[in-house]
Amino acid sequence: MLKPLVASTVLVLISMLGFCQSPSESPPQQSGNLEMRIEPHDFVSSIPQVFFFYLVNTSSHDLRIPRPAIGCPGGRDGVLLLKTLPLANHKCPTGNITLPTPILIRAMNWKLLHPGESLDLAIVISQWDSIKRFQQVPGTYEFWAEYTPPSFSASDREALDAAGIDYPRIKASSAHVTFNKKH
Repeated sequence: MLKPLVASTVLVLISMLGFCQSPSESPPQQSGNLEMRIEPHDFVSSIPQVFFFYLVNTSSHDLRIPRPAIGCPGGRDGVLLLKTLPLANHKCPTGNITLPTPILIRAMNWKLLHPGESLDLAIVISQWDSIKRFQQVPGTYEFWAEYTPPSFSASDREALDAAGIDYPRIKASSAHVTFNKKH
């Protein structure tokens, strides 16, 4: 069990070392028990086409985290937003109404993160027309991600606490990464 964790940690560290050579990067903001990391991949004309995001459990205990909605605010299990400068708007699909599931049943489907483990997510730029369109012109592009944890009712929070289930409670932001497209 320890070997896969060590191997994945080494791979993330190696890839982060290569990533640190990007033109500009600010440090990630650690928030509560999660750290948000951003890692660009698949460059075309100096601009990444894919971003990987890692929500890393920085606490000393287990944490359960639901898979957040990517790109669209209002997800009941939290939200991961890719932010850009210049600004690009992502169109969100209209949501389906789902019947509420008891919180303890939902929590059993959340990813269990031991200390140092992460929930790994990706965004492919080609699926985001607004970002893909503005990246076609030369310029400076800045990207970062923001994670908003799920919002629960008081009774759901009490049920989770009574069951000993810890979950993300505070927003987290990744480092800002900047890229220059020459032509």
